[in-house]
Amino acid sequence: MNPFEDYEPPRSRKGADVKWLDPAAVARWVGVGLRGKDLSGRADPSWQGRNEQRDAAFAEGLYGTGLRLGSWASIVLPELPGLARGRGFFRCQLADACAKGGNGYPYWMPLATLRGVLGYAEGARAAAVRRAQAAGRYDRADPLLVAGASRSAALLEADQGGAGQKAWNDLGPEDRLRLFRRTPQGLEPVALWLNEDGLPRDGHGWHHTFDVANARIASLSLDGLSCTPHMLRHSMALKWFAIGKLAHAARLGHLAPDEASDFRAQFGDTWHLVQTMLGHRRVETTKLPLGAQRDPGLDQHPRQPR
Repeated sequence: MNPFEDYEPPRSRKGADVKWLDPAAVARWVGVGLRGKDLSGRADPSWQGRNEQRDAAFAEGLYGTGLRLGSWASIVLPELPGLARGRGFFRCQLADACAKGGNGYPYWMPLATLRGVLGYAEGARAAAVRRAQAAGRYDRADPLLVAGASRSAALLEADQGGAGQKAWNDLGPEDRLRLFRRTPQGLEPVALWLNEDGLPRDGHGWHHTFDVANARIASLSLDGLSCTPHMLRHSMALKWFAIGKLAHAARLGHLAPDEASDFRAQFGDTWHLVQTMLGHRRVETTKLPLGAQRDPGLDQHPRQPR
């Protein structure tokens, strides 16, 4: 049984308003648009991208966690979970200061997402940091210096204006861009996502990344395939709705209608599963048409270059 079998992307439909992608379409969009693959899935010799590891990790993280763009863009290194044997998902906590409406919530990071993020942190990100340190870019920054950090709080150095322990829950995106820690090689940003020059990446810059990827896909005449950050959140919701429907069907299939209704009343239904994954306070919000939900916070500002 394929829960996505009814999905048919629009073909050559000008202005088609696709609000979600199935898993195969997400993988194809990331592969062609961000990783520089050709339409056969092989490396494209004409590809000139330089940030594919970062960009793919970011996009796959949006799809894997279901976070909004501004929230995922604000994550700092100490908030990342560590790998653990035998676990497929890792529970994380979105800070109130980085959540829409100021209401943080727990979210779950799939193993594949975490591996991609850690690979970026140890690969392309580390290289960008070394280049920035050699060029002295961090010495010219206006940093808040972190003496130590855990997954719940940062300890600012005593000579900082806001010295003392600060919970990540209370540190918003702007403050997080100014946080640096001392290392034997010099200062290093605490922010996870960095620009190519090694400086913390403002969340609005990701719009440019998606625009470039969509333009590349369009140039290859791959009709009907485009993506926005919020579409990945919708796509994650659809995936978990399909998974929940299959799980509930298997669990309730042997029950009579009144017994199945009683089961749902006690333990919730598929919508409540998706509500939990998306961090909605009310299940009615989850039930809105996928296209009715937006992340207006970042749309109010001009887009910035990579």
